[in-house]
Amino acid sequence: MPIQECSRHGVFQKWHNALFTLMFPLLAGLSGLAQGAQVDLSVRTPSLSLPAGGTGSRVLTVTNEGQSTTAPVELTFATPPYININLAVGLPAGCTFIYQNTDPLVPSVVRCVIAGGIASSQSVAVSLPVVAAASASPGHRFSRAIALPTGADVEVASNNNISGAAVSIESTGGFAYSGNTNLYVGSDSPALSTAAASNAIRVVVGNNGPAATTGQVRLTAATTFFENFVPGSLPAGCSYLLQNADPAVPEIVQCFVPAGLASGGSQFFDFQVNLPPGGPTGTAGGFFTAVETTAPGDVDPDLSDNAFNSTNVVFTPATAEVAQPTVILPPGTVTARPPLVPPAATGTGSAVDLFISSS
Repeated sequence: MPIQECSRHGVFQKWHNALFTLMFPLLAGLSGLAQGAQVDLSVRTPSLSLPAGGTGSRVLTVTNEGQSTTAPVELTFATPPYININLAVGLPAGCTFIYQNTDPLVPSVVRCVIAGGIASSQSVAVSLPVVAAASASPGHRFSRAIALPTGADVEVASNNNISGAAVSIESTGGFAYSGNTNLYVGSDSPALSTAAASNAIRVVVGNNGPAATTGQVRLTAATTFFENFVPGSLPAGCSYLLQNADPAVPEIVQCFVPAGLASGGSQFFDFQVNLPPGGPTGTAGGFFTAVETTAPGDVDPDLSDNAFNSTNVVFTPATAEVAQPTVILPPGTVTARPPLVPPAATGTGSAVDLFISSS
């Protein structure tokens, strides 16, 4: 090689080495960012007790038992029937409505961003103001929350990042149990398969009387997290209030029985849902459902059976699930449900309880 070319080559080599020395830390940082942290988020939601019309705070505590992260953590919360966000107080900093509805039968959905992430073994608490509807009768209403990482971070154990603790409506002794209608709602609790393109869930609304409703009956239904209505599959008389493909956002529909319900009458709604990948397996809280009559003259004195939260077992099967029988019982009936029949092959996944124990 001529001397002149060797000189040019040496200059290029020195420039290349210097550039690599300057860029290596940046490239290493970008590589770490692309890989992300392996986090293990959990949500704890202590129980809350409120009188009808009362106010309080729904405290959600997110803990990271995995690697530290500075990437934002998203916490999503859905109100249960008869519980709303207290707008007189407003949402805390970092929280916004994904869907807002002051109707006591329709969930509102709030997302809070923990902007600085959560260090390993550390917790962050978020307090959301809530108010119980004045019409709420005594009983348990299950709110729902989920915490998920963002960006390149990965959730390594999704068994406990969903919480479904109860909001208990206290008895005030002020309810007059007399009226002309008595509506109820319930649903079956089938095994749901993550491999299935569609899973069927049947909801029943009924009227125990003594009189027929004089107006139409309205049902609201909301999916849980990592559960969506199959597009184009809603039953007749149903429409979306919230349609969102984000697996961390529930979808909400409302349905009408235009002719109302006679005393002793009932109507079924068959919903089809699918389960996006990445969700927890095991026992999970399913549908929120709530029912009401829309006519002012129809008085339902007992709303304790007007809302229902089903329980489903979610499988990630190696083979197709064995179909389970549908069992829907009228209120007050107690019987044993047929046992689940797992697939013959292994690989159904481990069963975990997604509901965190109240404290």
